Amino acid sequence: MKKTSLGILVLALVFSLALIKIAKAQDYGPPANIPNFDASQIPAGINIPNGPPAGVNMGPSAAQLDAQARGEAMQAAGEAKQKEAEKKAFEKMSKNINQFERGVNIIKAQVKKLNAKGAPTTPAMQAEIDKLDEFLTKLKAATTIDELQPLFESFGDLMDSSQEQLQIMSKSSKWPQVQKQAENLLARLDKESSNLKARAAKAGLADELANNLADLDKAIADQRATLETLKTQVKTDPDAVFDNIGDYFDKFRDIYENNVREIASSLDLRRAVKTELPKFINGLDKRVKSLANNKKIDAGELKDLVSEAKAKFNEIKTMTAGKINDMEAVITSIDELTDISVKFEDKWQELTGKDVNAYMPSDKLLQGDAKDYKVNLPAGLNGLIK
Repeated sequence: MKKTSLGILVLALVFSLALIKIAKAQDYGPPANIPNFDASQIPAGINIPNGPPAGVNMGPSAAQLDAQARGEAMQAAGEAKQKEAEKKAFEKMSKNINQFERGVNIIKAQVKKLNAKGAPTTPAMQAEIDKLDEFLTKLKAATTIDELQPLFESFGDLMDSSQEQLQIMSKSSKWPQVQKQAENLLARLDKESSNLKARAAKAGLADELANNLADLDKAIADQRATLETLKTQVKTDPDAVFDNIGDYFDKFRDIYENNVREIASSLDLRRAVKTELPKFINGLDKRVKSLANNKKIDAGELKDLVSEAKAKFNEIKTMTAGKINDMEAVITSIDELTDISVKFEDKWQELTGKDVNAYMPSDKLLQGDAKDYKVNLPAGLNGLIK
């Protein structure tokens, strides 16, 4: 609802309640009743001049009757004046009813706009609309100030609760973007799983990596099932969905780190041990042999480093021959082989003056071919997540 419209409604409400107080304050009544003269209270035996005999109950005097009549007339006049004031106040208040109806229509229009954006009307929002309709029905049927007053006083709370539900409902208008993002990520994971299965089969590691691949498929299936649950929940409780949507997208990152990368790294490591590391070791060996005829260079230390490299490579090859039970130990051995290659290159440059820079890229061997997921939330969604 626009602030201007809300302001008009608030002013109308304050003005109308003021009229009620003014009308209620004009309550006129007669002066205190004058007690009737009771002649029975005169002691027996005492005569009253020009009056009834002693013991006879006299009625009110003419003056008393006149005073009583004037009091009753004043009371009637006061009541009539009060009714007239209430009538005028009611008429003025009734003229503001269309302002309240306009406010209710603004709420309904906002709901329709959100519906057009794909946000369903939540049960809580529908309950607010029903309350507003009931409010208008009672407002239009009211015939007295006493009927209007509680209605006017309740309108502010009704509008506040309706606005709160509108804010919650507006979150679900972002859901189509969220759902599309999630479905794209699931499709990418499906493709990644298929590629890893094909690579495992080609490398003869399908059986060895069967459990890892099964865990990946289960993680993907769980994410897909969660999405289906969220698609249903967002229709009734969007607030709860968007409170936890960040955790749902974080799970995609977890699947990549804990499932996809582990399998891809294992496959890349086997490929490296089978093809890339042997080529690397042979390259070091050839470079040392190229110095055999150079009598000015003592290649003894380089030969020792090549021997260390070959020993470490054989260690790695043994550790990865079957099922890898200790990936951390394999990574440590590869890091040690990298250190040997660094020492070799430093010594080579010292002896030959040439910087070949042929260090073994251990990070490349362990990184895997799988691409890192950039799981970004749709634009405008971050502000909705608590």
